[in-house]
Formats: sequence, C-alpha cells, structure tokens
Amino acid sequence: MSDVADMSDKNVETFIASAIAHARGGVRMRCTGACRFCDEPVAPDTLFCDRDCRDDFEREQRILRISGK
Repeated sequence: MSDVADMSDKNVETFIASAIAHARGGVRMRCTGACRFCDEPVAPDTLFCDRDCRDDFEREQRILRISGK
C-alpha cells in the first residue's frame, strides 16, 4: 500500500514530465479526423495525411515560434 510520500512523488514526476513536454513544444495535439495542415480526411489516430503536410506544419510552427507569434 502506498503512503502519502509515494503518491506525492508520483504527482511531482507527472508534473515535471508535463512541464518538460510543454517547454519543448511537445504539447500533444488531438486527432480530429482531418489533417492538421490541409484539412483532408485522415485515418483515426492520425494527425497528418502525409509527410509533406507534417513537415509543412512543423515548418510553419517553427516560424511562428521564432517570430514570437
């Protein structure tokens, strides 16, 4: 049976992992059934319809981050 210290450690680890992912820009996007770049229909649990859309999306996001938008 875990005690309060064990539960606290687990909460701290979860918080740190979330903060690191957010700081790295690794916030997860939700799958919507459409490509996140061109809005074409995609398979379930898929964000982009192909590598080109993924690369274009990442390039666009990088430019927005650099420009401070």
